[in-house]
Amino acid sequence: MAKANRVLTPSEIIAAEDALMDFQFAVIDALNARGISQTEFAELLGVSRARVSQMLSSEANPTIKLVGRALDVLGLKAEYRNKLRKDPQADWEAIKKSNDSIYSRRPGVAGWHASQRAPGNFKSWVPQSKTVANGNYCDLELGAA
Repeated sequence: MAKANRVLTPSEIIAAEDALMDFQFAVIDALNARGISQTEFAELLGVSRARVSQMLSSEANPTIKLVGRALDVLGLKAEYRNKLRKDPQADWEAIKKSNDSIYSRRPGVAGWHASQRAPGNFKSWVPQSKTVANGNYCDLELGAA
């Protein structure tokens, strides 16, 4: 029997992209802070350099096992928080009406992703989900273990 996949809601897409970018920024910042190259990081993870590059790209979809290994190698810890939106569709409609995409406060263009982030830039950047006043986004908070 074929399993039908449903179309993701805008809030589900936003939550997934924010979690991925939070993870990617945490990895890049930790690599830079520790002076670890992506090649060295790949060796520590036991994966190819190409796999590390893919993990930091906009099309990344790392397994939770790889995320866990990466966080462990870098001495980071993931903390999941229950901050679900009260009315995600209303939030999405408000964003569309204001012609302000979820990426508007992020550096560069909508296609911008962590692998294009220049080291040392955007130190004051805060992920979109953390700038929302009501705090009702589902975040992946990354920090030192």
